Amino acid sequence: AGLGASVLGVSRDDCIRHGEFRDKHGISVRLLADKEQTTCAAYGVLQDKEVDGVMRKSMTRSTFVIDKQGVIRHALYGVSSRGHAAEVLQLVALMSKGELN
Repeated sequence: AGLGASVLGVSRDDCIRHGEFRDKHGISVRLLADKEQTTCAAYGVLQDKEVDGVMRKSMTRSTFVIDKQGVIRHALYGVSSRGHAAEVLQLVALMSKGELN
């Protein structure tokens, strides 16, 4: 998009599952495996969720816009795919103009 941004995905899945997911959905985003959940925990996307009467850790689908200095400029939690790419593109454009704090 000419905005100097990179898009990465992070999940607890392994690299093989990531490849299957990308192939199934036809996406080219780089996906990073966080099997130890350290990155997921650091970004606050793990939450307790009851499944079949048992509490388990689940991930909240989230997006973070991070500047070149590594500062999180915007965080979106509980996102859905509909319209999400356009919203993120708008946020990155604002950041590239220095209008996103």
